[in-house]
Amino acid sequence: MRSTTQRGCLWTRRITCLSIGGLLFLGGYLTALWAPLPMAALTVPAQAAESHKGHGQKARHDHKTHEVDLAPFMIRNAYHFATLYHAARAERWELAAYQAEELEENLTQAARAGGSYAQSLKAFLKEQVQPLRKAITSQHTEQFRLAFQAAVVGCNDCHKATQHGFITIPQEPPALSIFVFPLAGR
Repeated sequence: MRSTTQRGCLWTRRITCLSIGGLLFLGGYLTALWAPLPMAALTVPAQAAESHKGHGQKARHDHKTHEVDLAPFMIRNAYHFATLYHAARAERWELAAYQAEELEENLTQAARAGGSYAQSLKAFLKEQVQPLRKAITSQHTEQFRLAFQAAVVGCNDCHKATQHGFITIPQEPPALSIFVFPLAGR
């Protein structure tokens, strides 16, 4: 029979290990989110596509033809977009407003670096993000839902227009956030 002291130590060890593991996971998650991606990591798809050309297969998308890489911006956009969606659904309007502001800031930076995509990014800011911010400011759930749906359509249309149609944004994004969002009213 085990003593209660041993059982207490076992739980203490488990809690400590889970806490350390959680902190390491969170640290890695935040580092991956905000750290710039090394250029070598972003060229792997192009290298893989090039190697398939040698096997008689045509690459679907040649990343080397673009003068600018928007992937780091788009990864951040996905995080802000999903978080603001879930925050608004939970009626955490202050957090949704903050994420919309971050989304706008990131898109503005992307437009500066965007080369041939700059005009599309600026248009998206004006036509999609501004109505989204307005809906969040008004804290009107239905207005937000409609503005969010329009923004998703805008994202997907832009991806198609720039030969990135294989990238689709869902109408209900996955919970990518580190925040927990209970449903509104609970």
